[in-house]
Amino acid sequence: MELTAQEQVRLIRDHPGPELKAAGIKVGIYVYDHNWDGFAKVNEILDDPVVKSVVTGAAYHCYGGVYEDLLQSKMRHPEIPSFQTECSGSLGSKLYDDFEWWLTGYA
Repeated sequence: MELTAQEQVRLIRDHPGPELKAAGIKVGIYVYDHNWDGFAKVNEILDDPVVKSVVTGAAYHCYGGVYEDLLQSKMRHPEIPSFQTECSGSLGSKLYDDFEWWLTGYA
């Protein structure tokens, strides 16, 4: 299931964000959780001040785009941490090569 940026804004802003905050429940909400090349979507989500006040960070995968793409979000929203939450090799790949690729952020 994929949500547009505005759907994610409405979901976070109108439901778990304020409800968790009001209940005093400290749990992290991470926006996006997809590939680096989706930084424009992350920026659109974080441009909403209510959402920005309740999220813990932005989550990225390494399968699309390049590592520098997420810097577009980091420069626009420097106070929001970015996390790489998924990155794995392909079938038949070598663990060392996968790990090196993950660390450097390049395909």
